Amino acid sequence: MTNSADINSADINSVDIKNTDISSVDSDSMDGALPDGLQASQIVCLEHAGQRLYMEVIQILRDRQSAWTRPLCLCAPAKLCTEVNEPSVIPLTFGDGDYYLYDMRQGSDLIWPLSQFRVALDTEAIPILSSLGPERHTLDEKNSNHITLRAFIHRVWHDAFSPGN
Repeated sequence: MTNSADINSADINSVDIKNTDISSVDSDSMDGALPDGLQASQIVCLEHAGQRLYMEVIQILRDRQSAWTRPLCLCAPAKLCTEVNEPSVIPLTFGDGDYYLYDMRQGSDLIWPLSQFRVALDTEAIPILSSLGPERHTLDEKNSNHITLRAFIHRVWHDAFSPGN
């Protein structure tokens, strides 16, 4: 195995990464891929009751079988939304119908079980994330989006992990 202490800046371009053994790397210090392919910087989706929360994976917490994630947006079918008059909610027609996007980029990071995620497909994530535009929210909009995120997470947790489910 190539030791990073043995490499100086002149040798950095000659390192053969394909043959480097990383099996002994400490999992807490590595954001590498899991056997199922999930890795840091990927976009994942947490689905529940027709809604999808898209998040960026910050770090895989292997020992806890969880991921530290940063919410990006909540995509909710328009038919499930009763009152939408906030400027931070973005209407979007996509593939199978009309949706509202809630910008969650100012929300709290989450640590969530890996078993609940699926990797977001490029064909769904790119149009959704490109619709968000630059971050520019008032304090009221940030609070409203935080409440929306908290309510979604509460419903998912209750349905997935409550006794009897």
